Amino acid sequence: MDGVHSDLICGVATTVRDAEGLIATPGGIDVHVHFDSAQLCDHAIAAGITSLMGAL
Repeated sequence: MDGVHSDLICGVATTVRDAEGLIATPGGIDVHVHFDSAQLCDHAIAAGITSLMGAL
């Protein structure tokens, strides 16, 4: 792949993904969630939230 240098490959478990034409962003973390809806996780994932921490 253009732009991938062999020095960037970290180890045997490293996977190189062809993301040409795509946008890669880190997932968000919501640290104050009230787990009162079964659909919460689906909505969170759709919004880019990849980690949830419950609040009392």
